[in-house]
Amino acid sequence: MSDSFDAETEEMERMFEEVRQRFIQSLDERMKNTEAAVARAVGDGEAAADGVERGYKELHTFCGMAGMVGFADLGSMARAALNVLSPARREKRGLEPAEVNQFQIPYQRLKAGIEGAVGR
Repeated sequence: MSDSFDAETEEMERMFEEVRQRFIQSLDERMKNTEAAVARAVGDGEAAADGVERGYKELHTFCGMAGMVGFADLGSMARAALNVLSPARREKRGLEPAEVNQFQIPYQRLKAGIEGAVGR
């Protein structure tokens, strides 16, 4: 029974590491998508509101995935950036210039955190 349990544990650890590595490999694309969305999110109109929505969704997914694969600190950093987008998302509008500046603070922390955690 112990051998079976050990084999199952090893398989689960292998699967976890595989998911973790896929998350790490997705970071560059996720960050580029977030940056592109937020760049479109400034101002008025439907395109700006769509940019907020897309940026929010990228960061929301990042928050959940980061925590699941052992990067809870990165998830918290992403949540701080996500919280800046929340009012505009809720109101279905674009970002004001001051909100963009406010967003950059936690977002730059997130980028630095990624660099420190995974060397990107």
